[in-house]
Amino acid sequence: MSHISETGRAHVNSLCALCRIGYIPAVIITVIIALSSCAAQRQLLEKARADAQVKMDKSYGENESFDILGDRVVQGSELSCIVQSDGSLLNTYENEGRTWKRDPSLDLSALPRLTASDMPILESLYILTQEETLLDIRADGSFMAGAKWPGVWTRDISYSIHLSLGLLMSEASKKSLLAKVSEKGQIIQDTGTGGSWPLSTDRVVWALAAWEIYLSTGDRPWLEKAYAILEASANKDRLTVYDSTSGLYRGESSFTDWREQTYPKWMQSGYIGESQALSTNVLHYRSLKILSLMARALSKPDKTGSLWDAQTENLAKAINAGFNIPSLSYLGAYRYSPECGGAVTDKSDTLANSLAVLLGVLTPEKGAEVIAALPVVHYGPPVIFPQMQLATPYHNKAVWPFVTAYYGLAGLKTGNTAAFDFALRSNIRSTAMFLTNKENFVYNTGHWRGTEVNSDRQLWSVAGFQAQIIKGIFGVNYDEKSLGFSPCKSEWIKGSLTLDGLKWRASVLNLRLGGNGNRIESLKVNGEAKSPSWRLDASASGIYTIEIILDGTTDGDALSGTVNLRTSGFIGPKDVTKAAIQRDGPRDGGTVTLTWPPSGDGLSYRVYKNGKLITENIIEPGFTESGVTGSPFYQIQAADQVGTLSNLSQPLIGCLAEDRIEIQAESGIWKGIEKPAVYYTGYQGTGFVMIKKETDGLLNALIPAEGKYLLRWRYSNGSGPVNTDNKAAVRSLFVNGKDVGTSIFAQTGTWSNWTWSNALIIDLKAGEAVFSLRYNPEDENMNILVNDAALDVMELTRL
Repeated sequence: MSHISETGRAHVNSLCALCRIGYIPAVIITVIIALSSCAAQRQLLEKARADAQVKMDKSYGENESFDILGDRVVQGSELSCIVQSDGSLLNTYENEGRTWKRDPSLDLSALPRLTASDMPILESLYILTQEETLLDIRADGSFMAGAKWPGVWTRDISYSIHLSLGLLMSEASKKSLLAKVSEKGQIIQDTGTGGSWPLSTDRVVWALAAWEIYLSTGDRPWLEKAYAILEASANKDRLTVYDSTSGLYRGESSFTDWREQTYPKWMQSGYIGESQALSTNVLHYRSLKILSLMARALSKPDKTGSLWDAQTENLAKAINAGFNIPSLSYLGAYRYSPECGGAVTDKSDTLANSLAVLLGVLTPEKGAEVIAALPVVHYGPPVIFPQMQLATPYHNKAVWPFVTAYYGLAGLKTGNTAAFDFALRSNIRSTAMFLTNKENFVYNTGHWRGTEVNSDRQLWSVAGFQAQIIKGIFGVNYDEKSLGFSPCKSEWIKGSLTLDGLKWRASVLNLRLGGNGNRIESLKVNGEAKSPSWRLDASASGIYTIEIILDGTTDGDALSGTVNLRTSGFIGPKDVTKAAIQRDGPRDGGTVTLTWPPSGDGLSYRVYKNGKLITENIIEPGFTESGVTGSPFYQIQAADQVGTLSNLSQPLIGCLAEDRIEIQAESGIWKGIEKPAVYYTGYQGTGFVMIKKETDGLLNALIPAEGKYLLRWRYSNGSGPVNTDNKAAVRSLFVNGKDVGTSIFAQTGTWSNWTWSNALIIDLKAGEAVFSLRYNPEDENMNILVNDAALDVMELTRL
């Protein structure tokens, strides 16, 4: 799953799994749990993981060849999954002799039936996947996220519906989406880093699923309900997490929300919440576009659709500009926080880039370039690239089948049939080898063992497999007006395929697909020849038998396009830590000196200033710059000998002592508080102020000079843990009566853990300034009831 309710529990679960398969003695597990509160626990945990990973690599090998034949998937010399005469599957992977047989108690009659006489392995795996679809339906008729994840989660459900379940099971899809709507008629953000929204803001993925249901059913009452929910959610996000300076939305990346797996260690909740993720921004783009499409379908006033159109177009421009890396063809996974100058990470995010292609953010030319450039490894496209050294396989060092499906469908959209074929083969292999649609697997061994957490019949894996058959091989595509076909059938898929009983709106489609390639030679509808570009009108009803013959080519080649198969540079160097900065001389024209210890052998270093690379190929750690003006931010990055890069280091500000102003929170005037608390641990000062929803406050500060200032709060929020829950505290900040942004106080785990809030960069004039912290309606979090924080200091740094 993309969410971890308790990281410690996840560690113990993964270690216990290793214990069960004989890699780690049970006594070690006992010792680790007993030492859970000390540093020795962490050391034992890392050693156990490292030892287990080495053994797994040896046991399963790396990058073993595999092939998909008519009745089997074969990997290595003896590992395979074979179709028996009765359609059951015998799996000899790991020499276990596991089997799958059709379950007659599961009624598949409402789902489309695949027949593949010359490819029985494909047919059996498809039936297995359909069974898992039914097994993932809860007692209330909604979808669970997988065998280990019985709950309903906004992002899991939405991606699954968007991939295929909205078309296949619209009623269960509706129930699932409505389960993720609050009493106030807004989309519920899943629990996440620092207490969910507004640090996590990908809840708008709900829009993709809602629109998919409408496209599949034409259900106007559903459209009206969905529009109201989405409109309210989008308006609130616009007020709270939209950054007018960059034109982008803030918030952590969608799906990769276990922060240690994808972000540098120093990027705790506040930094993540103020960063800007490609995936999340693409989802906001598509949700705004869908609002425009819904408004017109519902005959809303023209100005309503035009408003959404304007926001959509501006966001697309901001995404293309803000995540572009001139030296790379794909877009960067996220932008660091404002005090880093909005630097873009060099990491790829396969889901984010694939969605940018599929959902229309990029031009066709750029989309084709992105898919051809995204790094893939032997067993599939990894979630991120390169991998982080110290993080174990989950989002890091892993392949997720649903991400693979999106990558393949994006390849198909750009005409890169090689990418689609690569993705299809990857998911067929994993489903065959595990006899279930697993959550994820280790990127270099192709096995699920070794991942931090895993689940059978993971819903979005189930949905992705079916999407690759229906929307991929058969090429079914539709919009609000019509349905058409753009199939792709590789040469290794032998014989003809049929798909009977596919329901779309008031029609039932029986599809026949012969030949190979992706170019339609002939198309017949109920026996009558039609143009290859023929489309079924959305108002049509009845039964349609559609026969498609492909002409044996793929735009003239066996497979067109390319995949960027990487054989080196998988893992980036260790991040630079413990860096220090010294500022000397006057504010205009002084000197900055950076020092840091080596982060590994044979590395060079790069230095960024305010988000821009200013020097590279530093061999000996250390850097000095003269003639420095103002208070710039610096970051350091390590590079290995093949050019693979680390994350950027924590930002260091080159400011003079007089450029930093601290105002104690208890010096202000706070509504509803007779006097502030005067005790706490972890930071110097005289006390703190506990704010609740009914608490507004005023602080006065004397600003020494006009200019830009970075504002942040020293605070604590012990309402929940760092990695989950939904009690992030949110407040609107006003300066001299003007709204200047939102201060977010993420959960810190305990009330004695003091840290910094997100940072706001604001313009201030010299003289007296009044800072007002208010709880407004848009500051309501996902918990609704609890929105508390303890404030210690407001800090201003002159930039």
